[in-house]
Amino acid sequence: MMPYDLYLQLLDNKEAKADNEKMLNVLNSLCMASELADHKMEQTKWLRQLMDLAKKTGNAYYESQGLEAMGKRIYYEGDREQGIKYVDDAIDLISTTDREDADHMAHSYMLILNGLYAGINDYENALKTDERNVRLTREGTRWGRRPDQQQRDQRMALAKMAYSLAKLGKFNRADSAYNA
Repeated sequence: MMPYDLYLQLLDNKEAKADNEKMLNVLNSLCMASELADHKMEQTKWLRQLMDLAKKTGNAYYESQGLEAMGKRIYYEGDREQGIKYVDDAIDLISTTDREDADHMAHSYMLILNGLYAGINDYENALKTDERNVRLTREGTRWGRRPDQQQRDQRMALAKMAYSLAKLGKFNRADSAYNA
């Protein structure tokens, strides 16, 4: 049995039905599994259910997950502006949560946003995202349980910034960003 089918079965699980957090987890897992299996119609259905339940229950974490996934989906279907907006909204929303890894999640979403901007050769906005990400990795305090996560994320943010600077022809700044 495929993971997608297993998650479908969990929709009828009494325990999952009785616990919004568990149901959000199942719906989020269905979104990811349907994306990997290229079930686009099903993914849209699960994303809508995920975002509706997350909004209804005030769960900013799962709502941000839905926004990020929907943003990527819409972007690659051709509505790049709306896709970028959704991912940017996901960054803002995850930052409001009390999760111990909220800054790491925001960093991850910013990497995605950077890639979306780079995909349309908008390196000015990619650079703005990079600068925001570097600030977060220097000032943030919620990185999860991994002791070196902030440092690892900061190195990635600096590397992305160096790439954007190089694409903009600012090679001296790119070298200093990468070697920071």
